[in-house]
Amino acid sequence: MHINSDLLRQRIEACLILGAYGDALGAPVEFLDRAQIHAQYTPKGIKHLARAYGRVGAITDDTQMTLFTAEGLLRALRREMTRGIVHADSVVDYAYLRWLATQGVSTELTERALDPPSFLVQALGSYAPRAPGNTCIGALHRKTKVGAQADNESKGNGGVMRIAPVAAFAAARDLPVEWVFNVGCQLAGLTHGHPTGKVASGFFAVLIYLALTSESGDLRQITVDCLTQLENGHFRTPAENLLGIEETAEAVAIALDLSRSGDLQLELPSELGQGWVAEEAVAIALYSALLDAPTDRDRVCYAVNITGDSDSTGSMCGQILGALHGPHALTGIEDLEALEHLDLIRAVAHDLYDSMSWSYCEREGTAKAHSERYPPT
Repeated sequence: MHINSDLLRQRIEACLILGAYGDALGAPVEFLDRAQIHAQYTPKGIKHLARAYGRVGAITDDTQMTLFTAEGLLRALRREMTRGIVHADSVVDYAYLRWLATQGVSTELTERALDPPSFLVQALGSYAPRAPGNTCIGALHRKTKVGAQADNESKGNGGVMRIAPVAAFAAARDLPVEWVFNVGCQLAGLTHGHPTGKVASGFFAVLIYLALTSESGDLRQITVDCLTQLENGHFRTPAENLLGIEETAEAVAIALDLSRSGDLQLELPSELGQGWVAEEAVAIALYSALLDAPTDRDRVCYAVNITGDSDSTGSMCGQILGALHGPHALTGIEDLEALEHLDLIRAVAHDLYDSMSWSYCEREGTAKAHSERYPPT
C-alpha cells in the first residue's frame, strides 16, 4: 500500500457512504423501468433522495448486508486475536444470519447467531425488511451448516453488492490482493452458488481494493490491470470457477469498451444487461463510474436511472467512486444528511480502518470499544 493512512481512512468512509447513498437513491425506483422513473420524478429521472420504506433516504438490503459483512469480518478478526483460531466464513455467515433476523425470519440458527447481541441488529431494528433478495433469504433460511457454501445455481447480485468491506478490511490491514479475491468469492458463495456469482464478487472486491490503495486515481487503468490479472490466472481459483472468470471478464470488457463513447444523456447500452445478476451489476456500476461527468454524484445518478436493479447498481457505482476519490466524491451532495443510518455507516467504516491497529496481544477487557462492538464469536 502506497497511500497515506489518513487518505485511506477517508476513502473507506467515502466508499461505504457513497455506496449507501446510491442504494438509497435507487430504493424508490428499484422496480421501475427508465421511462417510469422519468415520468414519476423529473425529465432527467430521480436526482435526489426520495421517499421509500416510510422515509426519505432509506437504505435497502444492499447496505444492510454490506454492514453485516463488515461486522462479520471484524468479529472474525477479534476471534482470531483472542482465541487463536477462526473459520472466517462461519463468523461472517453468522453475521448474515443476524441480518436474516432483521428481516423478520427466525430459525434455530438465527437465534444462535444473536447470542451475544449485535449492535447492528439493535441499530437496524428487529424487523426491517427492505426488499431482500430471494436467494439470500432462501439460502440463509435453508442453511443447516454455518459457513458452508450455498447449494444453488444463483448468480444474482446479492453476493457482489455486499462485498466492498472485504476490500476495506484488507486495505486497512495491508493484506494481499489474492486474499481479497478469494475471500470475496467465498463470502458471496455463502448464499450464491453459481461460479459467476462468486468470481464477479471476488473481482469487484479486488477492484475496490485497488481503488482504495491507488495513487494514480485512474479507474480505467485499475480496471484493465484487474481484468488482466483475472484472465491470466493470477488469482487462485478452483477449476469450477472457470465459467465465472469467462462471464465476468466478458462483462467487464464490454463495460470498458462502451464507456469510451458513453454519454450521460443516453440510455444504458442494452449490452450491459439490467444488473440483476452479478457480472451485469459489476459492468453497469463500472460503466457508470467511467462516464465523463461533472461530479461523482452525476455518475451515481446515471447508475440509478436505468431499467434494472437501480439500488444495487447505484450502490456499487458509489462504492467504486468513493473508494477512488475519497471525500471529494461526496462534495456537493446537499441531501447527504438525509441518508438513513449515516452515523452508523460512518462508524462501521472507521472500525474497518481502525482494525489495522488492533493488536494480537490484546485479551478480553482491553480495547473496550471494539471488544464490545465485535465480540469474538
